[in-house]
Amino acid sequence: MNPRGTNLPEAAGPKYAAISLARYLLCFGPKGPEWAWQSDEALVQAPGQWFAFRNGQRTTYLRSGESGRFSVTPPEGVDPATLPVIDESGLPPTLLRDYLDSLGKSIATTDPAAATRIDGIAQAARNADDLGVLRSEIFAICDSFIRREPNSPNLGYASEFETKTRRRFIDLEIPGTLVSAIFLLTRIVSVAMPVDFVHQAFGIGGSLDIFDGPQVFVRDVLAKIIHIEGGEAQIAAAAAALQADAESLADRAEAASDFGVFYGTVFESFPFAYAAQQGFEFLANTGIDASKRGNYKMLANVCEERVAAVFATMRVDFSNALDWRELHLHRAAIARARESGGSAAAEQLADQYTKFSLLYPLFMHDFLLSKTDKLPYHA
Repeated sequence: MNPRGTNLPEAAGPKYAAISLARYLLCFGPKGPEWAWQSDEALVQAPGQWFAFRNGQRTTYLRSGESGRFSVTPPEGVDPATLPVIDESGLPPTLLRDYLDSLGKSIATTDPAAATRIDGIAQAARNADDLGVLRSEIFAICDSFIRREPNSPNLGYASEFETKTRRRFIDLEIPGTLVSAIFLLTRIVSVAMPVDFVHQAFGIGGSLDIFDGPQVFVRDVLAKIIHIEGGEAQIAAAAAALQADAESLADRAEAASDFGVFYGTVFESFPFAYAAQQGFEFLANTGIDASKRGNYKMLANVCEERVAAVFATMRVDFSNALDWRELHLHRAAIARARESGGSAAAEQLADQYTKFSLLYPLFMHDFLLSKTDKLPYHA
């Protein structure tokens, strides 16, 4: 077995492998996971090393190894100019998306009804960061908000829109980036009522960028809201509410008694955490009250940690759905920690993988510590 290589063996459970892969691809969209999976060979040779992933004008960062971390901003204490660069310019690979298609074909031979759903999910995952597809979704968001009457019951509308969007995400129909943009806007409506700041923002002159993706679009909307009296406070309140929901879902995942509920709930938390991060990051960079920018930056970092943890967990879930490759690595790492630091060090690393990083359900704690060799499927 190649522990972290790009090999994609025949999955023992193709339906679960397909769902877990789709979740991984639908957080930020497929390009990042595709490039990361291809870059594994370089990453595995330099554990603990930060890498810069460059795509045009955008650079993201990833630390390799067992305590790996993803970041959209330069890591603290590291000079970005010194980092090895992995160039992601040009068309991304399609290895994972092609594999998801192949899983659908495999499922079709045994469960045609399920294959139809998997085919739809695979199509959504393949196009999750296609700007043409996203543009039509963003246009529909603009149209729905603009058409609302100022005195209509917008609170109910925002709640219904958020609930519908959440269901579409759970059903693997749309990417987390789009969901996060919608959540941030609907939550601003909710916390600010009876004043509908979002409706007012759409009425302010100036263009909105609907062409470069959900993150740019929502930033433009926030840039209008912040100049409405009280707008900054409402953005902050919305981000705080979204962060609280993300943490609540993380707590629910920690208490889960089976793999499906655990990984499904972690996935569900992604757009809440990412929406909160976007709100706090916007205020940290552009907040009118400069005295609060430091606190907003701290809150954005906290949310970013949650976002990065979810993204890492989705990858671990898919990798393990193939052949338990990540589980073998993490169990071995705990064994090494026990050899070098004793049982306390092993317990600490097992806690990191379960309670803190949420890579595994809590009921996997004893298995990770090798207290049992029976893989638990339920608590």
